[in-house]
Amino acid sequence: MERENKKLLILQILKVLKTKSSKEKPITQIEIGKILEKEGVSCSRKTISRNIDYLMEFGYNIIKIPGGGCYYVDDTFDDSELIFLVDCIYSSPAISQKQALDLIEKLADNISYKIKERCENIYKIDEMTRTENKQVFYNIEQINYAIQNNHKISFFYNKYGIDKKFSPRKQEKYIINPYFMINNRGKYFLVCNKENHNDLANYRIDYITCVDVLGDTKIKPITQTTGNKNGVNPAKYANEHIYMFAGQSVTAKLKLSSEKIISDIIDWFGKNVEIAKENETIYATVNANEQALVYWCLQYGNDVEIIEPYQTRDLMKIELRKITKKYED
Repeated sequence: MERENKKLLILQILKVLKTKSSKEKPITQIEIGKILEKEGVSCSRKTISRNIDYLMEFGYNIIKIPGGGCYYVDDTFDDSELIFLVDCIYSSPAISQKQALDLIEKLADNISYKIKERCENIYKIDEMTRTENKQVFYNIEQINYAIQNNHKISFFYNKYGIDKKFSPRKQEKYIINPYFMINNRGKYFLVCNKENHNDLANYRIDYITCVDVLGDTKIKPITQTTGNKNGVNPAKYANEHIYMFAGQSVTAKLKLSSEKIISDIIDWFGKNVEIAKENETIYATVNANEQALVYWCLQYGNDVEIIEPYQTRDLMKIELRKITKKYED
């Protein structure tokens, strides 16, 4: 047993260096010895020094300070990259609280105590509204496999009821032709075609459960879906379907109240939008899903007006009348 412990000692020293040292606070061999002793490992300062030399010879980036002390430099991620990754995990509502904690724990071996302190100023996991679906990673893996191998999939699509419980919308499974996945503002969507339908549909992956790859079936090509005979560019699709509503896109001309709204336009629709000034009035031309565009304009009603196409402008009028009627005395 003692021999086995000696074999593991170099790894235990490496772990201490990774998690307990930094450029701002190097650690001494005596301090390393005390930490190891608390974990039930006893060794001399000379043994620790020799093992640190072995790690350096093997290629680990360990910096020794003249006069004593050393610290580990992580070559995989710099501090800002690790903080960004932790922040992404903290702030993603697409995974459950346990999954978020597990992911951060896996990153912990690469995070020094200094970064952990800084990460405590980021969102607290238990303060966020998160999915209850624990199958998200499994779903992504299965869907990705099906896409790569051109297979159909089946799954239950779920909803929350009055009792706030998560349950299937229908008793039978959906059968789907999967094409690609999109991360839209922190939520994952599957862009696909539902069996016996001709158009594209979008399903939230965190609402999907019990995915099965139908290995004996091949998907319907995306070029056979309505309006997509030349295929679909995923990036363009994501920019046009800002709320991931299904349906066809339109080219719309928007009248803007001022230059201040341009940043919001670009933030939502991308830099491919056309911005022009005509007689001191600013216009933006965007390609967007019609339903999503109307929904978006409702939020920016004081700053944006749909000029064209006329059918989209008329649709906006209908929605506004519906809303006004709700608030009439």
